[in-house]
Amino acid sequence: MTGKRSLPHLPDEVLLNIFSRLPADCLLQCRDIYRPLGNMIANPSFVDVHFKRATPVIAFCYEGAEKKMSNKGDVRFTDEVAKQIKTKRSTLSSKYVLYCSCNGFLLFRYKHLLHDIQIWNPITQQKVEVHSLGSHYSACGFFVHPPTMEYSVLLVHGAANNFQYSVYGLMSETVRPIKNFTHSPTKGKAPIFLDGILHWMVDVSDYKRLHEET
Repeated sequence: MTGKRSLPHLPDEVLLNIFSRLPADCLLQCRDIYRPLGNMIANPSFVDVHFKRATPVIAFCYEGAEKKMSNKGDVRFTDEVAKQIKTKRSTLSSKYVLYCSCNGFLLFRYKHLLHDIQIWNPITQQKVEVHSLGSHYSACGFFVHPPTMEYSVLLVHGAANNFQYSVYGLMSETVRPIKNFTHSPTKGKAPIFLDGILHWMVDVSDYKRLHEET
């Protein structure tokens, strides 16, 4: 008997239950074989279920002598299942520093230009470059805007006696101001995105410097 045997049709909820338990790199391989999977994994509800079931992964980079040996930055990931650390070579210049992440996407900032950012997908190796932001901005957060499900970058800059906050949407490619606040987040430590809210440590030195100048 020749030819391929077709698999029996499974209900969508069964497929969702199966595929949502697979690692992201396995999903990418399965998508190339089973084309309808592409539409499923692009659905925001699937993404939400997949991340809730996924094993937490820590991504980190080394600074110093090791990084200077290459123009590209190596990113290391913890693998709790295999009890090992996996290394992936990013396509970004080593001048970009890993700052924070959101849903598996990693945000890198240029060392001396905190408004120059790149967002990298370690699974597909795709990246998004954002160079059009004003030099007065500093990227200080990366999150999904719940009403629109758009990946967004939180920006801050000093203005008068306050700090002006804005949001840059990756899909709309627009910057919109949101509000002023008297304190700035520390730019050296990434904020924590929890239950739809960004939490950060206050940069006391920035606060003092702004008020001393005004």
